[in-house]
Amino acid sequence: MLRKSKGQELFDQIIYHLDLAEADYFGLQFMDSEQVSHWLDMAKLIKKQIRDGPPYRLFFRVKFYSSEPNNLHEEFTRYLFVLQLRQDILSGK
Repeated sequence: MLRKSKGQELFDQIIYHLDLAEADYFGLQFMDSEQVSHWLDMAKLIKKQIRDGPPYRLFFRVKFYSSEPNNLHEEFTRYLFVLQLRQDILSGK
């Protein structure tokens, strides 16, 4: 990634790499120096949002849960939802 990359550019590369069709449910999360989690704003420069780095440490996470899991068309999307739910339950979130 270039130093002046926006969040959307990084997110698009991740979505392309994962070959994920239903990207609207996901986002990138980072922790600030006080260990408070924040969602990466896709319209802003990455370096303006994350003070610690580079290198940056980001987490690909479910940002919006569907109230109707049947609305998820792709099996891979459902799989990522299950992984996230499992991690949240095990970590007590």
